Amino acid sequence: MGTGKDLPSANELSDLLATGTFKSVREVAEAYGVSEGKIRGRILAEPAYDGVGRPPKLPTAGEIFVLLAKKVFENQKEIADYYGVSEAAVSIRLAPFKDPKIDFRSLMPWKVASKHRGGPPGRALRLHLRAKLENHTLTEKHAQQHAAWLADMSKLVVNYDQSEGWSYQERKPEHGNLLIVLPESHELPSETVELYRME
Repeated sequence: MGTGKDLPSANELSDLLATGTFKSVREVAEAYGVSEGKIRGRILAEPAYDGVGRPPKLPTAGEIFVLLAKKVFENQKEIADYYGVSEAAVSIRLAPFKDPKIDFRSLMPWKVASKHRGGPPGRALRLHLRAKLENHTLTEKHAQQHAAWLADMSKLVVNYDQSEGWSYQERKPEHGNLLIVLPESHELPSETVELYRME
């Protein structure tokens, strides 16, 4: 595309990320032939900050949520590394504003037996729901696990049976772009069903 010489303005870079033209700061950096730090420095530059080195302080919780939503940072670890603080410091900054703990049971189309709650497909689905509802809480490792699982799910769907437990089944046309086999008798609202669609 271009080089560091024709790097867009901070607002233009934010728009490129927010609209999905680029999926991550890394993609922007590669396209313009500069470092990720250069891109973040441009986006985060303030009148009193020239974009060189680390900004003087951690942003407010609201600003952090916006940066995560716009994909300027993929997760809290990237924020911590950029600002030279611990992940705990970022978590503490966000803690008062985070949503209550996700009630996974209410989002599942099945009544999962306690003996099956730890099954790998069930854990993968809970991670997927976290990625959908609280993406900012994922560590880099969890984000990578989720991406790898989604790639595998292009050929599979998750099913659950009270007797047999969890299983992966071959994806068929009738499954559409859902990650799970919905029971005919499910009572999930449409907005919850949307959480189970492939990204």
